[in-house]
Amino acid sequence: MEEVIIEKVKIALRKEKSSIAIGNFRGKFENGELDIYYNLDCGKSKRKMLNVTTGCDDDLSKAHYSCHFSGEGHLKLNSFSTSQKGNISDGRPLINKEEDLLILGLESFCLDGILPETNKADDSIVIGPDNLSRYSILWLFVHSSYPNTLPNRTFWVNLWGNQKELYRFQTASLSDILVSHDTLTVLKINNWTVRACFLKTTTFDENNDTSLMFLKSQQLPWRSLVFVDPHLPLSKMIREKALKKRIILTTQKPFITENSASSAAWVKVS
Repeated sequence: MEEVIIEKVKIALRKEKSSIAIGNFRGKFENGELDIYYNLDCGKSKRKMLNVTTGCDDDLSKAHYSCHFSGEGHLKLNSFSTSQKGNISDGRPLINKEEDLLILGLESFCLDGILPETNKADDSIVIGPDNLSRYSILWLFVHSSYPNTLPNRTFWVNLWGNQKELYRFQTASLSDILVSHDTLTVLKINNWTVRACFLKTTTFDENNDTSLMFLKSQQLPWRSLVFVDPHLPLSKMIREKALKKRIILTTQKPFITENSASSAAWVKVS
């Protein structure tokens, strides 16, 4: 019988001289298959959190997201609700032969809005930028041999069109919204890792069009959860940076692939 390997780690965010628990990652490797679970910690009021999308209180005491070997994943918000099922990231199996980056999820935080009662993080890995109270975490899944430092144009968006006989071109990449190109490993199991990548922008910044949940006594939402198809809000963040870049005019069509020919193109490289 093959050995079952289980690894678990608690995660907390750094806030001045204290820390704030946000959940734990657990990995399970059995019979050649690896599953990753992210159990969320929403604080003492997690049984009664206001969902601004529905306007109703949610019970988030059992909230978790799972990513399975098959490439399937699901987000479960409580013990009674139906799971929000979907493929992880771009639909590939969790472990793939290419051993390249896979996006597990995207979370945004506004730490100024968190009440002190959520301020417990014993025996946790404490992470997060020292100088920011609003930022996002891009959760990545990658082989342990992948470099700790991301290359410059890991993910990017190209915007282009025609202006008379000229091509109009703008572009931006993940580098434009990174706090640092360095990634932080929070969980390692069977030569695969879950890593955190910190972004200096959030899903709160432009339009509150994601599922935001916050305590009724707070004025601002403090956490945004995007685990089903997180490519969409991430590409939007990068696209907004591209729109602010200088427009390049050229007589030659910009060098881009055929798959990136739309105004909201998503292009991925290793």
